[in-house]
Amino acid sequence: MPYILGTKFKKLLLNNIDFDYLVYCHSFTDAQLHFGIDGYYNQKDWLEYTLKELNKSNKKVLVKSHPNFYAKGYLAQAATYDKKIFDVIKGGYSVNKNIVFLNKPIKNYELLNILDSKKTIVIGHHTTALLEALAFNFKCISSKSTFWSNDLRLTNLFGSRSNFSDLLKKNIYSLKKHRHDDLIEISNKLFLNKNGYFGENYIADFLANKLKINRLKLTKNPDKAFERANLESKKIKKISKELSYLIQEINFS
Repeated sequence: MPYILGTKFKKLLLNNIDFDYLVYCHSFTDAQLHFGIDGYYNQKDWLEYTLKELNKSNKKVLVKSHPNFYAKGYLAQAATYDKKIFDVIKGGYSVNKNIVFLNKPIKNYELLNILDSKKTIVIGHHTTALLEALAFNFKCISSKSTFWSNDLRLTNLFGSRSNFSDLLKKNIYSLKKHRHDDLIEISNKLFLNKNGYFGENYIADFLANKLKINRLKLTKNPDKAFERANLESKKIKKISKELSYLIQEINFS
């Protein structure tokens, strides 16, 4: 995935896998209200509220940090600030035995593979990681302000603080399961479409191939990449024409 190119993942080591909740921690510095509002000022506000509410119920909670918090060379400056904020929140629960923080870049697949979908509820604000959790048959809670349409039955949606609080009070059996066909539909559009964000014809991948440059270098510093490519006007027009055939509107509904 383009936004984790600067991250080197670590081996997952957990002494205990008996958790009531898995909470995904998102970037605190990027796309805060990109998909709309739902009662929270930003991701820091949302995460602090989530942990405070779950702590009241004396449940076992695992908090997974975003892989980009540990990025090197790509998004490194944003990652530095994200990690500082994460460490402050983590420090507030240093003596709390019920809330465990994964303070290293861990692949979501490896984590989901060892947790029990019949016991653990997955919580995220807006993230493709939730779609992965649904594929593992976890019941999930998320904001209505996400990139997919609310008409799709995927996660249990909240649109306000009180609504979210009510969802957090529900046990796993009271939460709705996702609709399999809806997950297949959005997964096809997002992951299997060659012209989509994760497809081989995505604009950045297409240009990296044409410029014969490393994808990470292009994403990190596109201005420098184009300057070094030193393209002639004729070449630029040819690339632009080829790229125009790949433009496609993808509706996540």
